[in-house]
Amino acid sequence: MKVFDAHSHIGLFGNVNYKGNICTPFAGFEIKNPEDVQDFMRRNHIANSLIVPHYTPDLAEPFKLFNPLITNAVEQSTNIYGGYWVSPLEEVTKFNDKILQSLPKKNILALKISPSAWPKKYTLNPKSWDISFKTNMGKIIRSAREHNLVIHIHTGSNQADASHMDEFIPKYGKGLKIQFVHMGGSMSGHLSFIPRFVKWINEGYDFYADTSHSRGYALKWCLKLAEGNPFLLKRILFASDNPWGDFGQELSKIEGLDCSMKIKEDILYTNAMNLYSKLLIKQ
Repeated sequence: MKVFDAHSHIGLFGNVNYKGNICTPFAGFEIKNPEDVQDFMRRNHIANSLIVPHYTPDLAEPFKLFNPLITNAVEQSTNIYGGYWVSPLEEVTKFNDKILQSLPKKNILALKISPSAWPKKYTLNPKSWDISFKTNMGKIIRSAREHNLVIHIHTGSNQADASHMDEFIPKYGKGLKIQFVHMGGSMSGHLSFIPRFVKWINEGYDFYADTSHSRGYALKWCLKLAEGNPFLLKRILFASDNPWGDFGQELSKIEGLDCSMKIKEDILYTNAMNLYSKLLIKQ
């Protein structure tokens, strides 16, 4: 089956000091440049990829070092598409403005934000935003709409919990394409995210969710929910989240589903190609 990896990372993560542990978690298998991306795709028989920058505790680093890698990668290949790192935080406003002002750019099809990278006072609930944060978020949303880009939103726990989106979606979701990374991302995160996702799809929002880091029951639950709503399965995209995720394990989750080959093909390739190839045509 053909594979479209709808979310993986490029850029050297390096060392991190996390809760007293200084470690280099991706030593030996980081994707450090466009050549590494192409090699990874060849080894894993990936037909198409959408890559986004790695992000580190230094929130300026993805702008300065990794967004340029995205540009280089998409310029060197016809089957690699890119998403730029953006952030509404005041301290990176000048970097955020510069990357948004560079748009549109050929084969750049997405913008990536991660609430889990924000200070705890900020979530996707607009009530948590101060003036600077709201202004910068407005710039990101306007750019996505103007240039027909997909916003990749990291989902998980704490700042990234789906419950924070209850006011964001009705206020800002119309006219946006959103790919929710990890579809909740944890046992409890799925419980928070998946019912909301189904509700948003039923309300007509142009939203998608990718399978990276989804837990055992999540995809089975989605298959069950789709029995009464087949359209839901057209909104699920395969993603490896490499190097955070393991490609083989992420792939086996889809291959092992108790469903038709057609559904597996849609999740692994067709759904993402339908989404992103249409954006390419409009560039």
